[in-house]
Amino acid sequence: MTKFTDHSFLKDLAMLRSPTSSYTFLSYLHEHNRLVTFINRGSFIPSRREYSDYLIWAAEKVAREPGVLVHYGERVLSIQSDGLVVSVTSLSESGHPVKRVRRGKHLVIAPGGTPRVPPSLSALAVRAPSRIIHTSVYAHRIDGIMHDILSGIIFKRPSTTTGSGSTDFRPVRIAVVGSGQSAAEVLLDIQARLSAFPPPVPSSEHSVPSNHSVDLIIHRGSLKPSDDSPSANEIFDPASTDFFFNLNSKEARSEVKREYENTNYGVVNPNTLAKATCQYVQIYTTRKWKTEHMPGAHLPMH
Repeated sequence: MTKFTDHSFLKDLAMLRSPTSSYTFLSYLHEHNRLVTFINRGSFIPSRREYSDYLIWAAEKVAREPGVLVHYGERVLSIQSDGLVVSVTSLSESGHPVKRVRRGKHLVIAPGGTPRVPPSLSALAVRAPSRIIHTSVYAHRIDGIMHDILSGIIFKRPSTTTGSGSTDFRPVRIAVVGSGQSAAEVLLDIQARLSAFPPPVPSSEHSVPSNHSVDLIIHRGSLKPSDDSPSANEIFDPASTDFFFNLNSKEARSEVKREYENTNYGVVNPNTLAKATCQYVQIYTTRKWKTEHMPGAHLPMH
């Protein structure tokens, strides 16, 4: 299932600041001989895989610039300043640990977001990292996890038809916690993956058949669409950054955040929500007419 970003390719790393920059998404497409093909798609929205590849391309391009040194896998130990020079002490955590001190006139800190796991699950996530994961590592780990699940649910027991030993499958049940874009995309992805799993086999002739299932656990009553109207999208304009920064109180900034919260937080892109709705309709129809069992058809929302 192809996933797409929730923003136009024009809002890339450089376009709004410098349209002629060699770091734009269009430059990336041109260099990879995909510009004409992308135009023929007729959409401003790139796929997540392609946009991720663009970001990797840009990072590698920066590292090749003369006088630019890029280091990954380092932990900052301290930051000091004497008013003229800033000193940053870091420790390399890859290979042999190396302590480095870098000095300069300017320092930009951009740590990004921090994965948040509900407190009730955080301890279990540490003890059983293969059973509870955050969406920030989902793309890197889901293939291995699904392989482990598929391997783990295979076991020997008397066949329900021949009475001899056979390989049967237990029903798989997975929960997705969250009501935002990432949760919705993970929900659809897991549903697609489970549909390719072997159907579960009852442990006996009298067992009630059970399907593989996905539970979406959300705080709100339902998934909410994001507001991507032109006027609401102005909050992401460069000028809005200065406006927000120059607000004279924490209360004023909180009020603005509440006003525009439905553009990005705990909401789902309408296109993604439409796909989830199609799944819901399909599941309803399957239940309604009691047709053949559809793996992954159990999709309750709590």
